[in-house]
Amino acid sequence: MEKCAAVKTNGERCGHRRDLNPANGLCLFHDPDRKAELYAFQDRGRKNRGARKPKRIESIEDVIAARDWLFGELMAKRIERDEVSTLRAVLADQEKSITQDLLGRVRALQRELKHLRQGAS
Repeated sequence: MEKCAAVKTNGERCGHRRDLNPANGLCLFHDPDRKAELYAFQDRGRKNRGARKPKRIESIEDVIAARDWLFGELMAKRIERDEVSTLRAVLADQEKSITQDLLGRVRALQRELKHLRQGAS
């Protein structure tokens, strides 16, 4: 896979491999012809800055936060669509597992409440 043709100020070649302009071999950050696209990309990044990469998925709120983060990464083009598909499947499994656990707990509480009510009568 080709790298961006730009050379950084420290003399190293830019390492970007995605979204290279076929006309000049430059990435979005180094291509002067795509400044408007770069500014739009940076604006999307600023809007998604509030979403943080999840460390653990232990609750439905964590699943929602992870989906928000994933969407932000996709929109900012920091993650590929096929990676998103894989991660969405993992999140769906986590959500299902958490939901089943919560339903089990609710049912146990309902049984306990029923037992307590029967003992009080």
